[in-house]
Amino acid sequence: MNILEFFLNAGTFILPRTPAGALKAFEANFAPIEAFIFKSASTKPIDEEPYDLEEIDRILARPNLDFRTNVVLMGIFEKLIHSEDQEIALWAAESVNVIENRYNARTSALKKILEQEEGLGPTLSELGRIHYELALLNGKRRAIKEFYIDQSLATYRELLDLRPLEGKERNNYIRALMEVRDYASAKDLLEGDPSKNSSDDILLAAEIEYSQKNFEGAANILSQMVEFIDQLGEKETALFAYWMGA
Repeated sequence: MNILEFFLNAGTFILPRTPAGALKAFEANFAPIEAFIFKSASTKPIDEEPYDLEEIDRILARPNLDFRTNVVLMGIFEKLIHSEDQEIALWAAESVNVIENRYNARTSALKKILEQEEGLGPTLSELGRIHYELALLNGKRRAIKEFYIDQSLATYRELLDLRPLEGKERNNYIRALMEVRDYASAKDLLEGDPSKNSSDDILLAAEIEYSQKNFEGAANILSQMVEFIDQLGEKETALFAYWMGA
């Protein structure tokens, strides 16, 4: 069977939902090998409904998920917690705990390192990032989000006592300041940085103005992005085009 025949005859056999399932079906003679090839090459986003619960569970099982993946998964689980299917709702709640427990375990490990006064700079940097990520992951739980924002700010301030903040450290700190509406401090930190003319800093400056509902100011700042237009990614280009009315 070639790939064209596979699609023409897809209704004559069971098509498993995941690559692993398709491979098992092929091994048991329930589906052709083309089913495995098709599922392996599938690009369906995991947050597209109806959700592929088996695939989501497989991704969750990976121990070192990046922040963006955790954000997508948390968004899915927050919806599924309200499912009328109690088994799915329970699974979603347990999955939220899995993600949060991973963060909490890393937080505890970092705090033990700090107690021994070892690697203060890198440890504080990672701890500040983890607290900030936990705040964003708990965006729908106001009290928890505010707690982690405060923890992130305190950690980054402790790091500031040792050295200037760099890259994502500084960006996370500025955004955490914006979360508590300390726009003056966020601006001061941004304007006092020698790299303030970079595209990242222009976007941050625009975010500060936008958060204060100064839309005209945000648009004026974003107009400076034109000199970086060839360096922008898809997201930044779309944002620039929107504000410039392109």
